[in-house]
Amino acid sequence: MPRLLIVMLGLGLLLGSNLSAQQPEEEVISAGELAEACQAEAAASFCNTFIVTLVQTVTAMQEAGEGPSLFCINPQVITLDEVRQTILQQLQKMPERAADDGYAVVSEILHQRYPCGAKSF
Repeated sequence: MPRLLIVMLGLGLLLGSNLSAQQPEEEVISAGELAEACQAEAAASFCNTFIVTLVQTVTAMQEAGEGPSLFCINPQVITLDEVRQTILQQLQKMPERAADDGYAVVSEILHQRYPCGAKSF
């Protein structure tokens, strides 16, 4: 009986590792895909959600002292529409970055446009 249990556990571990190895990797949206999505009127909700999520995540990490101050955006001063337009304009100016990670590229754009210590906060 113990031998059967060991064999079953071994098979379970083997099958479990094969299943996890076969799962597809999570894809990250590229800067080009994001630019395309933000241009479409129907995708404005997706674009806004992307921006708000990124800004809130970075802001929370900054406030917790877990990351550098990448950018500072005060929603009392800077509107979401303005941020979205800034991102879209900058993405259109850098087609060579279209295949790059959208989160990284947008973070760079926001860092350049809304640095901490500027009037945007």
